[in-house]
Amino acid sequence: MVLVLESTVSQRNQLTRVEAPVVTVVESSVTATSIPVTWTSGGSEGVSYVVEWAYGGECPGISGGSQNIGVGGGREYTIEDLEEYITYSITVRASNSLGSVDSTPVDGRTSEARPSAAPIDVTADGASTTITVQWGNVPCIHQNGQITSYSLQYGVEGSGNTQTLISTGNGAEISGLVTSTKYTVQVAAITSAGVGEYSDPQLIVNTETAINLSIVAATTTSILIQWDVIEEAQGSIMPSGYNISYRNIEYTDCFTDSGTISIPTDSLGGSYNIVGLEEGTDYAITVALLMDGAATDRKTVLQATAEAAPSAPPSEVMVTSVTFSTITVVLGEVPCADQNGAITGYSVQYRVMGSGNTQTVAVDGDSNGGMGTISGLGAATMYEYQVAGRTSAGPGEYSSPMTTLTSVGAPTVIDSSVGAFSISISWTSSGPVVERYEVEWQRDTSGECPNEHTDSATVSGGSERSYDITDLFGDSSYSIRVSAMNAAGSAISDPLVISTAEAAPTAPPASLSAHRVTPSSFTVQWGRVPCIHRNGDITGYSVLVRGNGSMDVNGPDVLTTDISGLVSDTMYLVQVAGVNGQGTGVYRDLTVSTPQTVYLSIGAENLPHKWLCKHPSTGQLH
Repeated sequence: MVLVLESTVSQRNQLTRVEAPVVTVVESSVTATSIPVTWTSGGSEGVSYVVEWAYGGECPGISGGSQNIGVGGGREYTIEDLEEYITYSITVRASNSLGSVDSTPVDGRTSEARPSAAPIDVTADGASTTITVQWGNVPCIHQNGQITSYSLQYGVEGSGNTQTLISTGNGAEISGLVTSTKYTVQVAAITSAGVGEYSDPQLIVNTETAINLSIVAATTTSILIQWDVIEEAQGSIMPSGYNISYRNIEYTDCFTDSGTISIPTDSLGGSYNIVGLEEGTDYAITVALLMDGAATDRKTVLQATAEAAPSAPPSEVMVTSVTFSTITVVLGEVPCADQNGAITGYSVQYRVMGSGNTQTVAVDGDSNGGMGTISGLGAATMYEYQVAGRTSAGPGEYSSPMTTLTSVGAPTVIDSSVGAFSISISWTSSGPVVERYEVEWQRDTSGECPNEHTDSATVSGGSERSYDITDLFGDSSYSIRVSAMNAAGSAISDPLVISTAEAAPTAPPASLSAHRVTPSSFTVQWGRVPCIHRNGDITGYSVLVRGNGSMDVNGPDVLTTDISGLVSDTMYLVQVAGVNGQGTGVYRDLTVSTPQTVYLSIGAENLPHKWLCKHPSTGQLH
């Protein structure tokens, strides 16, 4: 056991990882259903292989596969049961106990074979001495090669004799035939390997041209057609009747409108009225002879029924924007089955809600819808409107009434009266449906006095259009604006700039004080009246001294004056007020007491100098 284990370990130590094989397609041996391949060695010992093939094209029904080639199984393999003329991607995987590695994929294509199926959708129409044949492609899984052309076999039915016509396209015309004769036609595809499977025989009857089809009249829902009547047999075959077919060629995405009527040759003469059609719709109408049960010698004309007004309103009406004088609407399409012709536009009927005066405006559009604006409307007004599609026959069915409120118009502010501390204003109406007005005012702060004064007030309801602005400052410039509002929006007036009247100052000087007080005089000093309360230009100040009279101090910048001739040891009430062109304002009070005079009794003999004294009563000097 020990010896065997050592031998196995030794063998594994001698193994190396496999190498990627190099795959080669043996082109000389490729067939329509097989591809042989060979590959180089992936290693010296213990290597197995897996051959894999896959199809990456677009043809459905084709699959790949794989084959395991065991150790010692060789390095060649033929892939079989493949589809004809198909390219496969081929890979070989080499493996041993140390791992595996794939080769680089190579392409191999099977050789061509005859097509294994006929072309699809073969149709044939006969007229006089020709047969026109059309067909589709052979399904790709059955093409088995590059289709280079098509073989048409045709011959008189039951004769056993056929002729062949080669065509490189998907249609051909067989000419030189005998009139009034039954023919069979078959089509097959051709590759380099030969002709493939033929289609089922098509039976066609050729007749002389016997139909001269024309339109007699068309209404909105009917078309009257007329054609030449077959009175004698054509050749050896007598028509048994007529086949009339019609097909809507315009609105096939909306409804299928078609039909077929078969009538004998001795019925209805050579005319027929097709009824129950759609309004304003293009139709293809075909009349064919029935020869031994088969329709042939077809004649086709195109005719439209007369247009009618649309029988339904637009599918959607959406308001996209509203102003004080316009409403913009976007319209959906009229359902195509109800258009009854080419939609050339839309009509919008509108009126003030509750009124009987209806107006109509045209809106641009087509069968896909439209967009337009109703203009010249009144501000803040509720409008009722309906929309209809329009054809050459006129507007159709209108939609149910809808309502939209226009936005308010901007009011115009009018000043009614101006006082020193109030401004009464009024304004024009912004429309019938106004929820409220808002009045805003702001004092001009650009002058000498920068104090701000901004406020607003709401006037509910749309009928009240005046307001008294109070508690203003005198001799001040105010900007006043009025906003109107309703559910559709708002609008604001242009500002009205107006000034309040002057008034006497409504506040005293900012300060008042006395200086250099003596028994008989003192000096009074005061501050300016606060600018917001001056209510006009200050021209001077009024100074009152109770018990000593009054005086006027002229000039706005003179803020002091001397009071003299007073009595010592006396209390005085001093009042100062600003004065402007409208009068004297509010006084500020100050109480000032003069000091007591002190007398000294000194003997004359003791006076070193000569003194003079003023008698307190007479004022004389001694």
